Amino acid sequence: MSDPDLPSSSATLFLEQEVYRLGTAPGFRYLPPGPVRDFILLSWGPLIYRTSYKPETKHLIHSFLRCLNDAISSSLSQLSGSDEEIKLLTQAYSSKLFSNRDIYADVGEEAVRRVFHEYKASLDIPATDLPSRLRVCLMVDDAVLSNLKAILNLSEILEKSTDIDRCWVKVIEENFPDSRFGDRPYVANVDFSDEVDGVGDYRGNYRGWTMVALSALVEVFDGLRQMKHLVRYHREGRVYLGGGKWSSI
Repeated sequence: MSDPDLPSSSATLFLEQEVYRLGTAPGFRYLPPGPVRDFILLSWGPLIYRTSYKPETKHLIHSFLRCLNDAISSSLSQLSGSDEEIKLLTQAYSSKLFSNRDIYADVGEEAVRRVFHEYKASLDIPATDLPSRLRVCLMVDDAVLSNLKAILNLSEILEKSTDIDRCWVKVIEENFPDSRFGDRPYVANVDFSDEVDGVGDYRGNYRGWTMVALSALVEVFDGLRQMKHLVRYHREGRVYLGGGKWSSI
């Protein structure tokens, strides 16, 4: 049994703030019974929008989801907590894929941001005090799956397991432009370091989305839980690898 005088682990805080509290939170408790309610209230994990529908992506999307699950499972140990707490987090993980060629084929980041907003609005999910997984969504487009294909091909040639640390995805925030910064866009010649610690013009152009390695998603979700901004993980044209490191695409 945990000592109430000891500070809660990051794994426990993650579960409490991302999952457990929603059952009694305004705007969530009245969701109608069903799979959607169970996904929102009983699990944590991203909403994923697939926008690439080339013939070869039929099997690539399944490979992507497998790599995502493996990356999440292996990176949960980044959070402090007991084996039992990490096990609870692992068991509570679930993602939801939106895949419809007629609706999502070849749309851009702004369109994904819009349909993400519309999905939440259709459920009457509140616009504030949201868990991190409902403030951002993942986008799987041609670039994401082309990168995955190259990694899978190299793994086959080298007869090695897939290097999931090199797999990445686009992370899109719904609240963009962020009203807390007024109507100014994030551009290379604007310095926000006085408003968000550590955020300055060296991050380049930012349009409400960035690229994150699958193995760094837990870190990003936990950072968002702590009310950090997605722009913290952004470097224009680069992929966030975790631990304050980026790589070229």
